[in-house]
Amino acid sequence: MRPLEIWRRRFPVRLAVTTAALLVVVMAAMLVVAYTAAASLLIRQADSRALTTLRAPARSPDQAGRTAKSDERDDHEEGDEKEDAPHELEADHLVWSIHTGGPDGPERSALAWLWPAPGDVRVARAAASGGPVLVEELDDVAETLAGLRMWLAGLGLAGTLLVSGVAFGSARRAFAPLQNMIDAVTRIVEAQRISPETLKVQVPPAEGDVTLEQLADLFNTMMARVGEAMATQARFVDDASHELRTPLGALRADLEVALRERSDPPSCRAALERALGQVVRLGRLADDLLALARYARGGLVQPAPGTDMVAAVRQALEDVRHLAEQGGVTVVADMPDRLEATCDGQAISRLVTNLLRNAIEVSAAEGIVQVRLARQAGSVVIEVADSGPGMTPEQAARAFEPFFRVERKRAANGRNSSGAGLGLAIAHAIVEAHGGQIDLDTWPGRGTRVRVGLPDR
Repeated sequence: MRPLEIWRRRFPVRLAVTTAALLVVVMAAMLVVAYTAAASLLIRQADSRALTTLRAPARSPDQAGRTAKSDERDDHEEGDEKEDAPHELEADHLVWSIHTGGPDGPERSALAWLWPAPGDVRVARAAASGGPVLVEELDDVAETLAGLRMWLAGLGLAGTLLVSGVAFGSARRAFAPLQNMIDAVTRIVEAQRISPETLKVQVPPAEGDVTLEQLADLFNTMMARVGEAMATQARFVDDASHELRTPLGALRADLEVALRERSDPPSCRAALERALGQVVRLGRLADDLLALARYARGGLVQPAPGTDMVAAVRQALEDVRHLAEQGGVTVVADMPDRLEATCDGQAISRLVTNLLRNAIEVSAAEGIVQVRLARQAGSVVIEVADSGPGMTPEQAARAFEPFFRVERKRAANGRNSSGAGLGLAIAHAIVEAHGGQIDLDTWPGRGTRVRVGLPDR
């Protein structure tokens, strides 16, 4: 991949290069400011020394130290000892400039003090006359600034390498969770078959960044839920196969008996009746499976405003009345005369029917099942409570799974459950299709209560 293509297609590289460039620019600006301040300080110190020399009461042109030259007057006699009077000129009376090769050499630019060369001199001229007042050599300043430039250049190079390394390392570390997700998804895509085990991939938690840490956590949660969904689907297929295999096996056996007992009409009729019962059971199972699939995707739910919830609950009570009479169970309803909401009345009726059927089947003879309908805090609440044996916390956690049935579900009234374990699953799907919530409270040995909350839109 060419560098330009890497720059264009890889965001971490662009981020690292941009960050490193910005930091290098900032660092270079700071070094330039530091160098400028140092050069200004050295020049000011040189000027201060020159002014000190200028204000001295007596100076000789050939005196050792820094060279200081005063204007010579033509009327002095040659050979006489020269004595300078104290100068009263201040810094603001002087014009400073830098020349190459001496005070009469070519004048350099106004910024020459930033980069003086060996042999340059600092010349101070009187503002009034324009004549040279003082000449200061800048060899020491030039040497010091040259060393400072070398030191700052090395510092800048080391800083550039350090900043670049930190920028690329930080970008790589920041995008490591994303790369881990890519690697995890790649392993899933390249797997020969996708199974719940294949989806058990987890990326390491991202530390140091809240956003990426949240993204990694959400990715792990998503993969866990997808794996759980696949495992649930696999269990669903196994359970559905088992539920279908049982009545089909019984149906086949009854038909074989009917064929063998053709000469015995009573036996043949009994076998056919049993076969018909299995066909009815298969039909009910197929209907429940189809309803569960459609309710789960919201295909059968068509909420309508002004739905009479009382009528829907009464229809459910009528549907289970015969079942309650057979089991000797009393159903008690507590609901207002009228309650309207935006719901699918037929789906609500099926929801309540499933809840009542389960409650009646687990209740003992002469038991009581209570159904309550009310409006609370902006929600329509439906509660169905029984006086059955209840469930353990483990059983309650799986109560809404398709085909889940409590093993001890033979009720005290002596009847076995006639369902396939889809009643609560369908109820859960109906509630979710309405945007509501369904909860289950159970007390072992004292019964179970299912509470449905539907939004009152």
